[in-house]
Amino acid sequence: MRTIYLVRHGKPYFEGPRIALGQGNDVPVLQEYLEKAKDLRGYFADKDIDFYYSSPLLRARQTLSAFIPEGQRPIILPGIIEANYGNWEGVDITKLTPSYGQGYIDSCRGVTYPGIPDIGHPEHVHDVSTRAIEALRNTTGNSVVVAHTTVISLTCSELYGLDWRDYRQYKIPYLSITTVKEEDGKLTVEELAYDYLELGLS
Repeated sequence: MRTIYLVRHGKPYFEGPRIALGQGNDVPVLQEYLEKAKDLRGYFADKDIDFYYSSPLLRARQTLSAFIPEGQRPIILPGIIEANYGNWEGVDITKLTPSYGQGYIDSCRGVTYPGIPDIGHPEHVHDVSTRAIEALRNTTGNSVVVAHTTVISLTCSELYGLDWRDYRQYKIPYLSITTVKEEDGKLTVEELAYDYLELGLS
């Protein structure tokens, strides 16, 4: 048996209005959250971690760099990059649906909204969870994986055996830790979104 710890990256920094933030926008993490991320070292100190992985995006890489032990080399894991939100990438979220996350789900069902920009051809949520789970299976040993809220939520939804339309019921705070066990090739969620730093849904 081995353990995979999924960590959501720190809160992103936006120079302007908050935007739909998928894989097409590479933004940094607020310095305040990079400072908070350093405290994750305490959580992982006794976990016998073999490898540390990160999404290719800056917000994930910066988060990992804040707490990875000295001498450890971060490994980029492309399969856990955030979802592609199609034409909504980088759009001011006030110009989208009341919840662009819900709008993303609806778009995968072929639903459109009058007066809302056409999302185009986003990555289907099922494809996101499929590639993410495959990527996790390709990690080695006890691993820390810094990823994104949509990726973590969809992965857990799939592992719980729930319909992908229900994935948004999972609230994943910044810098929270989701624990996944692998035994005999089977992945199981042991603990969802442990808010170790007690940041809440900030």
